[in-house]
Amino acid sequence: MRWSVAWTVALACTAEVDDGPGSFGPGGPEDTDPDGSGGSSSSGAPASSSGDVGLDGTGSSGGSSSSGGFEESSSSTGGIDPTKGQEDSSSSSSDDGSGPYDCTTAITCQQAVSLGSVSGDEGSPVLTTSGEEPTWVTFHVTENNRSVAGEEVSFTVTLQSPPDVDFDLYVYRGPDGGNTGCNGTGASSVTEAVDSVHMEWGEGLVANGSDEDAWVAVEIRAKNGMCVPGAVWSLTADGDT
Repeated sequence: MRWSVAWTVALACTAEVDDGPGSFGPGGPEDTDPDGSGGSSSSGAPASSSGDVGLDGTGSSGGSSSSGGFEESSSSTGGIDPTKGQEDSSSSSSDDGSGPYDCTTAITCQQAVSLGSVSGDEGSPVLTTSGEEPTWVTFHVTENNRSVAGEEVSFTVTLQSPPDVDFDLYVYRGPDGGNTGCNGTGASSVTEAVDSVHMEWGEGLVANGSDEDAWVAVEIRAKNGMCVPGAVWSLTADGDT
């Protein structure tokens, strides 16, 4: 009788142990395990750690996938062609108008803008103008001293170039009593920074009674035909010099 009871208790314990994994019933870890592997799917943190997705998009390499992600980021930076980048930068510098550009002008002497007039033998206000590009200007030199004693008529034109660009000065004086300086007597200055041209003509010690008024044409020319935005030249025309 005692043996029968002990055997029955042993069988009951065995039954409880066998039924242990299945005691979760429907909806337990076995049912929710995607690969149907039973208790092995509920192994906790290790299984979750092995399933982490790295920066390279893989899920099986764990920490090594994170290392691969940094390498990919580095190669992405290295994938930029430095030569192409410099070319783009140079192009943008030119496109935004900050670099030298071809400024050859189509303006002719006949289209010169008049600055006014100066007296060639008496004091008068100085004429001034400025600009960034080559151009033509003109002005009139008058004879105002009608005394018996003669006096030459004269003027001086001065061109100040900006630091970044060298402009040259070409001056043409028309005939006495004429109406244009184009194709007249010429003189030029092609030095750096400051260019100056002086002209004088007319009477000597005794007045000659003739009209010695004249028009003067001035060309401001960019050396090599290149200009820089914001680089401004200035020009003055002074009489009786």
